Amino acid sequence: MKNLNLYALITNNLWIKLSCFSLAVLLWFSTSGGVSIIRDFRISIAFENIPKGLMVSNQTTKNVSINVQGVRGTVLKCQATAFYLPIDLTEINAPGSYSYDLLPDNVVTPTGVKIISIEPQKISVTLRKKE
Repeated sequence: MKNLNLYALITNNLWIKLSCFSLAVLLWFSTSGGVSIIRDFRISIAFENIPKGLMVSNQTTKNVSINVQGVRGTVLKCQATAFYLPIDLTEINAPGSYSYDLLPDNVVTPTGVKIISIEPQKISVTLRKKE
């Protein structure tokens, strides 16, 4: 058997070894983008199916703050306009004040993004007859 020299073992085919190491580092960086992050957005509330003859005259807030979580690349590409919080007023049949719970499950989100929290968690809406 030959006497293996550590220096020769390292320096033999050095360019091939450096190329393989560089490729491994690039692959690692390209897959490490899967780190989950949290980001805040301020989004608008949209009222849907407002009964005929009624209109929204007052609401406690027009915007809500949401915390979203997802893969870094996906969340960083998101804008507030990508989120949608509908409140369905179908079951209302008379003027008055109504209260709704704002749940994270009600927010429409892009694929791969999860709502962690929403503030405020309640909204009051006043409907009156159209004039």
